[in-house]
Amino acid sequence: MSEKQARQIIIFVFLIFLSFALRFSVEIYQNHGFFDDEAVYYMMAYSIAFDGDIVYGKEDLLRLSRNYGGLPQGIFLKKTKKGIFFAKSYAYPLVAAPFVRLFKNKGFFILAALLLLMDLMIIFKISRKKFSPKIALIISLSVMFLSVMWGYSFWISSEFFNFSLGMLILYWGLEKKEFKYPVFAAILLGLLTFSKLTNALFALPLVGVRFFSFRWKEILKSVLLGIVFVTSVGGFFLLEKVHTGEWNYMGGERRSFYYHFPYESKNVTFDKGHLMSTEDYWERFYLTPRVFLLNLYYFFTGRFAGLLIYFLPALLLLIAFRGGELRPWILFVSILIGIFSSIALMPDNFIGGGGCLGNRYFPNLYPLFIFLIPSVREWFRKPLWIAPFFLYPLYLAPILSSAFPATIGKMGFRDFFPVELTQINSIPTNINPHAFRVPYGKIFIYHLDDNFCGRQGKYILLKGNSKAEMVLALPLETQKLRFWLRGNGLVTFEFQGLKRKFLLSGEKSFELPVREATRLKTVKLVQLRIKSGFAREVIKKRTSSFCGAWFRIEAF
Repeated sequence: MSEKQARQIIIFVFLIFLSFALRFSVEIYQNHGFFDDEAVYYMMAYSIAFDGDIVYGKEDLLRLSRNYGGLPQGIFLKKTKKGIFFAKSYAYPLVAAPFVRLFKNKGFFILAALLLLMDLMIIFKISRKKFSPKIALIISLSVMFLSVMWGYSFWISSEFFNFSLGMLILYWGLEKKEFKYPVFAAILLGLLTFSKLTNALFALPLVGVRFFSFRWKEILKSVLLGIVFVTSVGGFFLLEKVHTGEWNYMGGERRSFYYHFPYESKNVTFDKGHLMSTEDYWERFYLTPRVFLLNLYYFFTGRFAGLLIYFLPALLLLIAFRGGELRPWILFVSILIGIFSSIALMPDNFIGGGGCLGNRYFPNLYPLFIFLIPSVREWFRKPLWIAPFFLYPLYLAPILSSAFPATIGKMGFRDFFPVELTQINSIPTNINPHAFRVPYGKIFIYHLDDNFCGRQGKYILLKGNSKAEMVLALPLETQKLRFWLRGNGLVTFEFQGLKRKFLLSGEKSFELPVREATRLKTVKLVQLRIKSGFAREVIKKRTSSFCGAWFRIEAF
């Protein structure tokens, strides 16, 4: 395969995504609903495109209703002396605004298709430094499509934008010889840092490669790039200050709105929203050596956000790293700093919240891994074939998988990977309110799948012929649990390494000590699995459901 043929294939992939973008009616495919933070980015892009500001007003609600249908599902607003503003970074909406102005809803996905083309071309060029055109093409497609990264191209959100901007910054900053390109990269890094503050990490390879060469000319260039970067960051925050009256888009009085919104009616005011504040962050913050090590373990192997499942190419690139000159080592150190800082500074939510595909914050780090490609051992390509076994729900239905991001983690392989217990309030199963932190006496239950079918009195009903898995949040003083199992047929019970099988024809009760548990603030967490066969049980009058075992718990 020639280099020209490889590029033609990349262009063909781009045309597929572009044709999809031109025909894609997001409001229809998403059933007039948003996932994660899409609603606020959607409204911000339209506000910049048609109003030239990020002021929140009644017209924004009316415009969304006209162009999308219905009302937004979750927006973040802040109130300052100047008015009410959208409380998110304007970086992504600012770039998306011209496309929205020209193509309305389709503009978001036309931009994503163009970014995808740029990303694939950059990865191909990076790979060509070591590999043939054919292998470089395979690597380019693998890095994008054997991870969930391409799934974010269907999101009206900043993840894919941040990833693509990071790719461009590293390409201009490290690969281009003309100094004007690193200067442009430093300016763009200001925008990327404004989008997410932790992206300032990209300054380390951008500046460090030149500074640590210990040549005066290169050191002076690194200082200049540092000045340009700091000035650029300051400029974007200054614009926020001038426009909204607050330096930080997360500052001021910040509130979230989910079902009713200011200006929707006279009865709905800004004060009706849920108060959000970072002022007490360090009071809420917790980190112990055990939690740090657990987070490090979950970062790579977690069921709902681990790299092994959701970003396998990144994990293989890290393992296959073989060193080299200054540049790859600085990239490698930057990666380690990024991983350690994310799990240390966000110990209870390093994955980015419940409504995301894998680790929503990882796309910000992914470009650093990709630029290691010329410095890895060649075997890293061979295990990539494993990825489709994990990600096939995303290939079959990317929009549906985005709307229900826990789907991948509910597949048959789930027993092989640990649940991120330290992230229990942020895992994607929590977008189902009937599964999230369900109160049960002194206990709270987190259902990790859909294999539960209601509750009757103190009994929780489980679906027949399936394994129901859950996490129990117990009071710290809990020493033992008493279980009651009820049903007809074989029931398998698993708790803290203990596995028992019961042939039930009625009810059975027993007590078990709570030995091993993950302590998290004021609770300790344990996992429970119950598998049962079919048994028809009447739940309410005139209705019935084919449920398996019934069970109840009591903590002592």
